[in-house]
Amino acid sequence: QGSFSRAVSFEYLVETGHSQTGLNYLSSGSSLLANDYSIEDAFGRNVDLTLPATGSSSALLASKMIDISDFRPTVESVTADLPTGEYGAGDEVNFIVNFDRHVDVTASDLSK
Repeated sequence: QGSFSRAVSFEYLVETGHSQTGLNYLSSGSSLLANDYSIEDAFGRNVDLTLPATGSSSALLASKMIDISDFRPTVESVTADLPTGEYGAGDEVNFIVNFDRHVDVTASDLSK
């Protein structure tokens, strides 16, 4: 639900097997489907849900380059922030793990 706004946001959940380079919709004849909701203006008129032409500057592909992939990120390299040598109790070694794409790490303590 929303309250008189110029923007409405939708969520797309990427599922196994979904893959698309340069996410876009099929054609300007495509439209949002009002299944279990309605979108109206302040006077109760239904909005026109036809999407902008795919080649126009208002189309999804023109505004963002979004790729959909269900491939899991992989580790490209692991390095340490210290020179080669021997370290003992009390020494701190920080490791740097590089992935093939951006990842989101959620942990309170990565030292364990």
